[in-house]
Amino acid sequence: MMNKLQRYSQCFIALVLSQPKNMGFLGFMLIFAMMAIYKSTPPNVNEVFELSIQKNRVAIRDVHQKRDISNTKQVWVDKLMLKDGANLVHPKLGKIGFSDTFFIDVESDFRVKRSGAYYFIPGSDDGFTLEVNGTKLCEHPGDRPYATKRCRIELSKGSHSFKMSYFQGGGHAGLTLAYQADGDRKKRWFGENSKYMTFH
Repeated sequence: MMNKLQRYSQCFIALVLSQPKNMGFLGFMLIFAMMAIYKSTPPNVNEVFELSIQKNRVAIRDVHQKRDISNTKQVWVDKLMLKDGANLVHPKLGKIGFSDTFFIDVESDFRVKRSGAYYFIPGSDDGFTLEVNGTKLCEHPGDRPYATKRCRIELSKGSHSFKMSYFQGGGHAGLTLAYQADGDRKKRWFGENSKYMTFH
């Protein structure tokens, strides 16, 4: 993108020097071209977590219910903070998922740099279930407005895994997952590297 902008700038300067009367029109054209390039460049985030988003054919009442999938898409995100007001939205990618009646599954490894007690803080509208190292840590299986839950776990230094499943039945939506080291006031989104954890 920078190469394109440099070429446009060089062309603009050459034209201004050769035809100063047309400077206003050329300036307008340069701004228009730069805006077109900016708008046509898709948003880009670090690919940390792959979300499997599955549209269900029938209403969803529980995160564990049998699925009847009609459509699936994969979306990569850099952190698990998918909420803006009442919508399932990524800060850079915009709306995620389908309009209603869908599941999201995400699983990944993460590395703990300091052993000790941690709080995982999932938030959801509607339901979710969260496993760490293959063991259920916490869940809210049914429908609800957006709320969070603090789930305590002891983690050793080294590699660990998590899996989170979420469903959106209809209406307002949101999916978040934060972590917090015991004794540290700061909460961080899953995907944000820190002195406590790193993510791939």
